[in-house]
Amino acid sequence: MLMLLVAAGGAVAKDLDDRSIRIIMEMAWDQHPTRYTGPDRKTIITDKSKKAQIVVPIATAREVIRVARLTAAAESCSLFDEATLNQRTLMKTEELKKKWSDQQLLYIAILHAYTVNLALNKLEFVEQGDGKTKSVKKKTFQSHRGRKCTQAEIKVILDKIQPYVLKGPLKQVKPGTPQPKPATPAAVKK
Repeated sequence: MLMLLVAAGGAVAKDLDDRSIRIIMEMAWDQHPTRYTGPDRKTIITDKSKKAQIVVPIATAREVIRVARLTAAAESCSLFDEATLNQRTLMKTEELKKKWSDQQLLYIAILHAYTVNLALNKLEFVEQGDGKTKSVKKKTFQSHRGRKCTQAEIKVILDKIQPYVLKGPLKQVKPGTPQPKPATPAAVKK
């Protein structure tokens, strides 16, 4: 039996193995709608029988899940602006690659949101017996959004999110938040 607990407290901890990534990908696929209309009024139609053409490769999913776990960690410590910038950086980065269809970009967004919800709500996957049966059960009904975090926890989260956002296409961090210091240029000779 494989058990995977994605908790907000461990959101910036170790990487997940391929099997865990695939389980999260499958659960996100189950949430993928056949019809979605975004805020821009653009409607995306998904043929669920073409899963192989829509689900992104595991390497991309691993990155999406890594970013989502950081988003969850930020949300858990009430760093909502950083969480939003983190998510937007991910989506803009993937959009600018110009290699994903609208359905795949929607899948990436759903995979991110699903992973955040897993982390913040302490859901547990349990894979039983034959390796094909999967179920999700709620470990606790207490959300981890907005908990009281220590300065050390906040620093760890910011130290991971800020460089990601600054190197991404948005290149911005919330005003007033300590930003990574730029490299000092070599002294200029006169």
